[in-house]
Amino acid sequence: MTHLVNASLITDASVTPIGLAEADAAIMIPFASEGRLKVTFCPDEIDRNTVIEAANWIADASIEKQEEAEQVLFAEYLQAIEDGSCDFESAQAQLNWESENTETFDSPIAAKHASEIWPLVLFHTVHFKYGYSGDIFIDIQAEAAWNGEEGVALRSKNYGPLTIAKGF
Repeated sequence: MTHLVNASLITDASVTPIGLAEADAAIMIPFASEGRLKVTFCPDEIDRNTVIEAANWIADASIEKQEEAEQVLFAEYLQAIEDGSCDFESAQAQLNWESENTETFDSPIAAKHASEIWPLVLFHTVHFKYGYSGDIFIDIQAEAAWNGEEGVALRSKNYGPLTIAKGF
């Protein structure tokens, strides 16, 4: 396997007082235009070699993963817009309200097609963890223009398809 991730950054990641290891500038994901994302994991719960392997898997994401992410994010966006339709007259009105309240996105434009979702998402962290049954979870966390309070996370379980992570 080609190592795309600087393994020394993960190996040398500092551990915070709450037991979370953080490694800055450790991973780049092809569909995250923000550049290098912070990597987090709990070293008492998941070993660093597994984190390095999983980080390399997600960093080597192909165009198919980008298309998968695009479809999953767009579906989540459409659901949020539908859920907010009682409170907002349009998708643009909802995005404008979120933008004014979070100040994260500057004049976001409502997406009409899946390919227009990318300006509405700002990735910041990739978190690695084991599930209760030993599954490996990779959560790619982001701010979302349609959900400024909670954001959104893409999740892969055991290197499988990307889905939306609930309660990340």
